[in-house]
Amino acid sequence: MDGPSRSHSGVECFRVVAIFVVIMFHVHFLARHNDLPSRYLHLIIDQGFRWSVPFFFIIAGYFWGKKVRINNQPIKVSLRYGTRLFRIWAFWNLIYLLIPDDIEAFTTYGISAVLKVPFWRISELLKYPEELFFVGASYHLWFFISLLWALCLTTIILRFCKEKWLLFMGVTLYVFGLIAGPWAVTPIGVSINFNTKHGPFIGTIFFILGWYLSSEKYFISSKKIWALIFGSFTLYFLETYLLWSQFGGSPTSHSFLLSSLPLALGVSLLVLSKPDLGKASIISRLGKYVIGVYAVHYIFVDLFHPILNKFGSHLWDLVFPIVVFLLSLLTIFTLKKNIILKQFVE
Repeated sequence: MDGPSRSHSGVECFRVVAIFVVIMFHVHFLARHNDLPSRYLHLIIDQGFRWSVPFFFIIAGYFWGKKVRINNQPIKVSLRYGTRLFRIWAFWNLIYLLIPDDIEAFTTYGISAVLKVPFWRISELLKYPEELFFVGASYHLWFFISLLWALCLTTIILRFCKEKWLLFMGVTLYVFGLIAGPWAVTPIGVSINFNTKHGPFIGTIFFILGWYLSSEKYFISSKKIWALIFGSFTLYFLETYLLWSQFGGSPTSHSFLLSSLPLALGVSLLVLSKPDLGKASIISRLGKYVIGVYAVHYIFVDLFHPILNKFGSHLWDLVFPIVVFLLSLLTIFTLKKNIILKQFVE
């Protein structure tokens, strides 16, 4: 979610916005309603804010790059940052394996669900052990592994090869991720039994873009940034429409497209050009807890989903992401009071 250094209030504010959007994705905001306004609003939010996760990758690469450029020791910086990421991922894997947050299981099996739920999850993970290297015990933990892949590959290229190979590697991985992912329905696509959103295929190019932005040589005027953002949005929705209308690809089944690259780049350039945005505000101060909110929020998503499915209403859909966000923050504030647990939430 972040890099080794954070001192940019604009980034902190947008990180909070982005994590709230991610929560809206994960609670399937308005997806359960069939009325036309809800369907269109769900589609607009679901696709219109798909820059959020690529933004996290770019910002991580940006701050990592800043550290590397200061001391020119990519391996040392990466070991420190990668160790922290792995520690957070491993801790929350254990939590999601063991926490019995399945209300329906308690309804069916009573108190024995305390043991049954972890047993089911461990058994499922053992059936597909490769998932441990690309995702983890909970679906959303894929981000940490993908960021680790991006960090490792970028570090290796910078340390042992020439910088010019970075873009070649990132673009190659991304193109494969597209033709085996959202473009699989097209004549140039290939079908494989793997979600290319995971692993190094998607996140690496965004992390690399962050590295290039850390040199401060690639910033452009606000007018050009806005033109890039609006142009990319147009291309993104056009690409989504073509995949749906011509090849039957679901408009909401993909997380990344070719046009995601210029879109995420434009948003990141805009944010980085506003270093004083929200300075000293409550939102900017919450930015440092985003990685913890991301890690913990799925506990509450899983916990409240049965309620949403049974009593779902438009009002509950509006309240649900706010409840998950606030409960996640409350959990983080509680955990950070402990000197040992603090390292896993910020």
